[in-house]
Amino acid sequence: MAKIRLRKGDRVRVMSGRNKGAEGRILAILRNGEQVIIEGVNLIRRTLKPTQQNPRGGFTDQEAPIHATNVQLLDPQTGEPSRIGYTFLETGEKVRVSRKSGAQLTE
Repeated sequence: MAKIRLRKGDRVRVMSGRNKGAEGRILAILRNGEQVIIEGVNLIRRTLKPTQQNPRGGFTDQEAPIHATNVQLLDPQTGEPSRIGYTFLETGEKVRVSRKSGAQLTE
């Protein structure tokens, strides 16, 4: 199982699949399946059973997971897709950086 370098809150772009080109923030990371849930991307329609609060039932749209290898982080300076690397600060702290511009990624 590969290491997922993405974090919750990162801005990403979908690079392949039906939602190719879509951008959004990561809402959740499902570690066991190496999948991510992205805000407003890969929406599916779920049915709601009738309840006392909602006697007619209905439908709701929600995000479905996408495999982490199909998305790429957006560089904070250029807005282009970039790979993720790691560097060490003078204090010895390990931080994530964008490979394209070298900009430090906020945690």
